[in-house]
Amino acid sequence: MKVHISLLGLIFLISLTSSAQRSHGPNFGRSHDPDFGADVSRADPFDLLQAQMDQAVVNWPSSRIGRGSANGSDATVSYQQLQHKVPKQAFKEYKKGRAASSKGDNETALDHFQNAIQIDPEFTNAHNDLGVVLANLGNIGEAAEQFKKAVDLARDHNVAVGNLSLAFYVLERYQEVIPLARRALKINPGLPYVRYVLGVSLVIEHGDRKEALENLERVAPQFPEARVMASNVLVQIGRRGEAARQLEEYLRSAPKGNTARGEIEARIAQLRQ
Repeated sequence: MKVHISLLGLIFLISLTSSAQRSHGPNFGRSHDPDFGADVSRADPFDLLQAQMDQAVVNWPSSRIGRGSANGSDATVSYQQLQHKVPKQAFKEYKKGRAASSKGDNETALDHFQNAIQIDPEFTNAHNDLGVVLANLGNIGEAAEQFKKAVDLARDHNVAVGNLSLAFYVLERYQEVIPLARRALKINPGLPYVRYVLGVSLVIEHGDRKEALENLERVAPQFPEARVMASNVLVQIGRRGEAARQLEEYLRSAPKGNTARGEIEARIAQLRQ
């Protein structure tokens, strides 16, 4: 699956700061469907979800995280982190980093978050936000390392766990995405992007089809492109009529100029035969 690094607003959304995001139209990757012996459309979340970014900012839980705790937010929930006291100078650097990040100044934010971590290597939220900045700069491998450090410090960090799953998705480490995404959803079930990525990763890795279908169907009202992948799963389990209905529902919400429309209409006709 081709990944478009320029569309990493998805990870930026679950920074501990919020920011307005750009909107991009949907694109389609390709996958082979053994049932039809031909390529069919497959949705890439990092392309398809971008159009709903602005709506997601309103509902995204991290944008409402409190700022009164010692670590700068209430995202950290481990006992270790509750007991950990962040040095004042580290917290000062962290706040400067958050201010720069909220303005889209990633280079300045990078310096401040790195300074915060240099002062306090166990500053969990600084590791997470450094990862977000690195991701926005295109350094996904380094971003994953920072998210991993945050998760190591606070296993149930309600932001870093989801971020790590998304970073692994970009890196095409789908097997590692699945357990992390599941954990993130246990911590906070209201993470539609993580749920979408979990569904897609399960399909790619030939995992539990029932679980994949459940996650894709749950996010379909928000992200209609999930219906394309859900249709493929339904075909695999022999529910061709439902697969056709998923694609028909998708076309009702798809732009008229969608380049995949003709291909999907042909697929519906095959399913209805």
